[in-house]
Amino acid sequence: MTSYFFDSSALVKRYVLETGSAWVNSLVLSGAACYIARLTRAEVSAAIVRRAPLPGPTAWNPPELLARFDADCAAVYLLLSITDSATEDAAQLARMHRLRGGDAVQLAVAVAAARRIDGLVFISADSALNAAAQTAGLRVADPNAH
Repeated sequence: MTSYFFDSSALVKRYVLETGSAWVNSLVLSGAACYIARLTRAEVSAAIVRRAPLPGPTAWNPPELLARFDADCAAVYLLLSITDSATEDAAQLARMHRLRGGDAVQLAVAVAAARRIDGLVFISADSALNAAAQTAGLRVADPNAH
């Protein structure tokens, strides 16, 4: 069975309605193994809170979305640690591909995971990160194409 590594730009689509949200939900609900870097907890939390409108009547409910995300982190996603080696690899990937720091960490963790997990697919909505992931030898899918 295929396993998936979600970076933050893809995983946030599970909590915020965007292009690709239905596709991301279908992957997560398929029963496949869904991996995320521990960094994703902070990045998705920040994305949810930063998208919140100013106080007032709204259908947007960040506390509810954050509670759902926290529950999924505890029960659905397999969290991968950021090792010293991944941090060093991230520095090299950032330099080689001109990536932002967080993106380089996401990619380094995914590359390390792909060495242990056959068939791992890297899921990201960031075209530059996807290009770097392909160069690193990962199978890549972009939720914005679905």
